Amino acid sequence: MKTLAIAAVLLTLCGACQRKEGGALEAIHQTLDETRARQKLEIDIRTEKQDASPAEVELQQKVEKEIEAAHVAHVVNDGSGPGYVRINLEVDEKDKPTSIEKIRDILRTAGVLDRATVKIVTDH
Repeated sequence: MKTLAIAAVLLTLCGACQRKEGGALEAIHQTLDETRARQKLEIDIRTEKQDASPAEVELQQKVEKEIEAAHVAHVVNDGSGPGYVRINLEVDEKDKPTSIEKIRDILRTAGVLDRATVKIVTDH
């Protein structure tokens, strides 16, 4: 089984190297990222009304960009519901405590920490 996994990784790397000039390092990083244990996190930011305003959607996107730019987590998707906007993330399992603190710092800087929740999502 391990041999099969190693072969798959090598084939992925070889294919990526052939497609991109200088892409070998990027292919290695991407492959390693895909094999790491991931923890799902969910950020909900309460909105002032039932439906998110354009400014609140813009704020959601700004927070997402800050999280990605800081290499804290990978934004999986986003959305909204009655009274909130949501950002779904994945972080490396080993980096979870540090990532949560960095996410809270980003939310604090954006001025929404007092109306935001950061939850660890468990699969049931």
